[in-house]
Amino acid sequence: MLVLPEGLALKGASAAPRGRGIVTARVFQAGDVIATFKSPSIAIPDSPHLSKTCSGCLLPSTPGSDPPSSSQPPRAVRACTGCRTVAYCSPACQKLDWTVGCHKAECKVFKRVRAEGHDFLPTPVRALVQVLLRPDMGEAMTEMEGHVDRFRRESSKLWADMELQAIAALHYLGREANVKSLPEAIEILCKSQVNSFNRLDEDVEQTGLFMNPSLAMVNHSCTPNAFVQFIGRQAVLHAYQEIKKDEEVEISYIDCNLHLSQRQEELKTRYHFTCNCPRSPEVQNLQDSQGPSLSTKELLSTTIEDIYPWCSKPLLGLSEPDKQKQLRRRWTACKPLRDSRAPANAIEPLPHILAEASNYFGEHGNFAYSLSISSFLATRVNPYKAAAPFAPQRVKGLLMVAKLLKYITPADLDSSSGGTKTLTSGKSLWGGISKVLGKMDQATTCQILLELVVLYAPAAHSKEWAVFLEAEGLLVDIQTLQGREMEEAFVKALMRNSNGAEERRFFEHCVLRPLRELSAFCFDIMDSEFGS
Repeated sequence: MLVLPEGLALKGASAAPRGRGIVTARVFQAGDVIATFKSPSIAIPDSPHLSKTCSGCLLPSTPGSDPPSSSQPPRAVRACTGCRTVAYCSPACQKLDWTVGCHKAECKVFKRVRAEGHDFLPTPVRALVQVLLRPDMGEAMTEMEGHVDRFRRESSKLWADMELQAIAALHYLGREANVKSLPEAIEILCKSQVNSFNRLDEDVEQTGLFMNPSLAMVNHSCTPNAFVQFIGRQAVLHAYQEIKKDEEVEISYIDCNLHLSQRQEELKTRYHFTCNCPRSPEVQNLQDSQGPSLSTKELLSTTIEDIYPWCSKPLLGLSEPDKQKQLRRRWTACKPLRDSRAPANAIEPLPHILAEASNYFGEHGNFAYSLSISSFLATRVNPYKAAAPFAPQRVKGLLMVAKLLKYITPADLDSSSGGTKTLTSGKSLWGGISKVLGKMDQATTCQILLELVVLYAPAAHSKEWAVFLEAEGLLVDIQTLQGREMEEAFVKALMRNSNGAEERRFFEHCVLRPLRELSAFCFDIMDSEFGS
């Protein structure tokens, strides 16, 4: 029987079109933590990263910085002396995983895996092994839907893979794969496929699997009122907006900013249901004061469907010439989106391409171009993609702009590869960006952005989030600067009362106006570097 955290209740039936769902037993405000899901759960790193990730706290190993950082201390991991497969950063984490994480029993399994010449078990097989070793987890999973018949009917290859994975798990557990145990193991794999979460945290390059039967009852929506973050071995459910008593809590299983066809395909393939959510960002974002014609909408929709599959692929691992070639090809492909009468800046894959371009310029030391594009994303894209100011992507976007402002100097502008590029007006990009920065108090703008990150990060994730810790460390650096007593007083007044008339003018002058002016160069930069 499922035991839900306090403040939540189960409704509906598994036979209903949407299945069961979770509703609130009280009101939750935007930014509130709705519930924390701890046990029974499976929380493991993905298998290829086992040797570099602590299986207790689930944080990856990190090298030491020079000079050492108080907010990001180095973390070394050492392999378990028993199985030599999983690793830990401390005795406390090893003890935690030995008990809560079931490694006491799992260790023997990995010894057998090693003895047969393998480094580790695939992540789904390891998750299955843990369920079979834990009666509490197995019992809780009886409530979960696995769509076993659909897996068998709709994907012969996936079904064959699951049979092999089930046989492998039973083999290393020393159990017979018979007519009873094999179907039971395959059913668990199906349930894991449908109900588990990817513990992806790009900030610390963390990946893995999290599965909690109670959290799995939360239904999907492309217009979610809640979202999930992972902290160590637990999942935390946050409210995006006010959720009234007896209202259903919904999260997005996927990136809800994807085009409708991509959302439907991903949800159908992974979760075996057809998405009929009313959200249609690719149409909502095409509403301008005059209203685009139907043919314009259809043209953009067709364009997005054609280019999204290849434009959304990461550039990581490509050579520098190939990165540049791909960015040029993708920027050209997005021409209908950026030339539309109605703004389409927040529709994927355009934001992804701009983010990749910002990273590309940053890697090449062209911080001016990276700053302009990051400012565009922070002011013209992220607020549309996520309305809540504490949305994780918005908080991360503010930190990116703050970091670039903190480190960019006139020398960086002077050495930028695009310094001599000219706009259609004849003015150089260097001159334009340099003029904006010349009018700015970079330290004050940076400090305000970092204060906002520190303010919103706990609602976006937690005070353990790498983004929060990094922002705190950068704030300390700025606050040690001499001769800024008046600016410090203004920033503190702003953070105490952001709705005051003087404070709002201060924010407009120090943050909104300069970031908008910097963002105005974004498309010119992209055209100058990647235009056909």
